[in-house]
Amino acid sequence: HKSECPKIERKCSDCGANVLNENIRNHQEVECQKRVVVCDACKSAMSYDELGKHKSECPKIERKCSDCGAHVLNENIRNHQEVECQKRVVVCDACKSAMSYDDFGDHDQECREKPVVCDDCKGEVLRKDKSKHASECPMRLVCCEKCKGFYAYSSEKEHRKHCEKKKLACEYCKLELKGDDEKNAHLETCLDALIGCAFKEFGCNEKAPRKEMREHEKDPHNALLNQVILKPAFTQEKQRTSSLTLREDHFSQNADVTVESEDDEAPACKHCKEEWDARE
Repeated sequence: HKSECPKIERKCSDCGANVLNENIRNHQEVECQKRVVVCDACKSAMSYDELGKHKSECPKIERKCSDCGAHVLNENIRNHQEVECQKRVVVCDACKSAMSYDDFGDHDQECREKPVVCDDCKGEVLRKDKSKHASECPMRLVCCEKCKGFYAYSSEKEHRKHCEKKKLACEYCKLELKGDDEKNAHLETCLDALIGCAFKEFGCNEKAPRKEMREHEKDPHNALLNQVILKPAFTQEKQRTSSLTLREDHFSQNADVTVESEDDEAPACKHCKEEWDARE
């Protein structure tokens, strides 16, 4: 009876507290802080007084991210907050400004304190100083007023020297010459110089290096010569024949008004006075 009497106290097997038999069941199932419970998420067993701490650490329980509000498993929360979260706070290494990660991309493209690479010398310069550096960079490109070519500012003396040589060099064979007179004389004989055909006046528009033009000029240009020499002669003969025909027609139509000269002179048209040579 004593082991079952509701008014007799019993010692709780979990916490050691003395509890009336009539309350022992409720105590062990509800009240006892040392009662054994199981985590619903990870199924681990522990005392009830450890459950609160366990829930904040249980790898299978979700937590709300303090930056973006997303629910993430405890086992992933650190990686999420340090790597994945788009709203995590980051600091710009250049200007030390704090911002959310999703704003950092735009900031990084505009931060005036960030080092950037010079396109010409490939050295680093702060973005805020890039424009000034571009006008002073020894490797900046400048345009030569003489040859219109581009060169690095640091090699200006070398370019000018080369530019003068280039100006006097033959543009065909690249031979370096000493002056304009020597260059002009050279161009008259340079085998690589581009020249026109000797038959240009007759209509040949061929252009080739002097050393190749010799072979070209050996080819017959009969077709062009025929047009230039024979065509005018043909045209002249045609005009003469046409003129005779017109004169014959004229005299035949006005035969009644032509008179013969008594002293063997050629007869003439009574109207226009044009003489007619019978031999024609």
